[in-house]
Amino acid sequence: MVEEISSPSDRGHVPRETPIAAPDNYLEDGLKSGVFDASPGTCKELEFLKGFEIISAPAQNSPGGELPDNADACQRRDFLANPQNRQSVEIKSLWDKNNRVLAIGDQHLTTDIKQFTAENMRAFKEAGADAIGLELFRKEDQHVLDTYRNTRLDANSTEEERRSARAAVESLLRQSQEGPVLDPNVSPDDLTKMRQAAQPAVDATMQMIDSAIDAGIKPIAIEPNIANPFASTGGYDLMQNGMRKLPADAQNAFQAFTSPNSTPQERAVARKELERQLPGYERSADFLNTVDKARSEGFDFSGLKVNDESPASQKAWNARLHDFRNKTWSDETAKFLNENPNARMLLFAGTQHFRYERMGGPDISSANERVKEKGFDTTVLQFTGGDFAQSRHFEGEMTALSEFYARENGLPPNPDGSYPAPPDNYRSAALRYTRVAQEARVAEQQFAFRIKPTGPREADYIVHLKQKD
Repeated sequence: MVEEISSPSDRGHVPRETPIAAPDNYLEDGLKSGVFDASPGTCKELEFLKGFEIISAPAQNSPGGELPDNADACQRRDFLANPQNRQSVEIKSLWDKNNRVLAIGDQHLTTDIKQFTAENMRAFKEAGADAIGLELFRKEDQHVLDTYRNTRLDANSTEEERRSARAAVESLLRQSQEGPVLDPNVSPDDLTKMRQAAQPAVDATMQMIDSAIDAGIKPIAIEPNIANPFASTGGYDLMQNGMRKLPADAQNAFQAFTSPNSTPQERAVARKELERQLPGYERSADFLNTVDKARSEGFDFSGLKVNDESPASQKAWNARLHDFRNKTWSDETAKFLNENPNARMLLFAGTQHFRYERMGGPDISSANERVKEKGFDTTVLQFTGGDFAQSRHFEGEMTALSEFYARENGLPPNPDGSYPAPPDNYRSAALRYTRVAQEARVAEQQFAFRIKPTGPREADYIVHLKQKD
């Protein structure tokens, strides 16, 4: 899904094109020049890294050193500045030979990670990859990907057949932007701008799919079959909003309607009761149909309350939603690997779904943890640098994280409508290590470094892409 960030940032209402400025314009100037001030004792943008991940030497027997737990900000900067602690980006060395899955953490607002993945498809193939699971396509859309793959590989396909098959794939990629069509508050001009903003990511994704097909890697749709999943008035929002409209005394009927143990007759009776409890709600049929679809796909509604807008209810909903998607992806991944016992697989999805620590509490497992539960170990790659280093992505990252963290934890907005900044360890590896590379004066290089494989961490390797202006 490609998101358009328009919420206020944690520093107030800031236009998307305007970079976030730290005190004395330190960050703003650093972004413009591409390099932060790295004079001795400064390390301003690294202070928040204290106490978090331990950056380790890139490989066994490496001449590089290892940072102690109590390393200060400048030591971390100097560690990354030392070329002995960085390694070239070689797929075979980054993908553990004993792991059948390689998770690639994408940043939806950027194009460089998709382009990196496209450029390395043949290397992925040489490392054994036969498929790439894509978060961007619902399972029921697999036939669209298959048709495009077949027409691209078939020398006898006509140009019109290829154009038509490609257009169908591009249409699916744009569906996350089509959701606002359902919202009467979105003007045609704003919708056009949103589509234009999404186009670079659509183009980069098509490049990635083309490269996969050409390398002999099959694109696989892994997303649950929920229509308009991230539309402002559809999919998951529609389900949550409908639950809030139900009165509290509809709880038993909702549980009967969503329980996997209910008989079809019990579910039909419960649906009639829910319809009765929603008089005047013009989208009640859409709401109940979407809930029933999600139930059939494996969404766990047990324990979720109707008519509840409390922070605890919101947090529980977020956990179930993430886990539903992660579990679906792991099911599709395991299905392919079990059917192809000698194959390996790439898993391409949003970076927040891959990590070695719980997201949102004990009720939710990351996608790679879910895959491991199926019996398959995963190597996780996260990315920094590249076009993420552009100021609009810093602003977008902080805007999205601030609002998401506040809503998830029931924190009120600031008086100006912005949201308070989340804790430092809530920020993504992309944001933190992009800043590290800039202060270490290596932002214009491409390299990788290993995260020490003990304790909570966000990846096995961090890949830093060459920063763009």
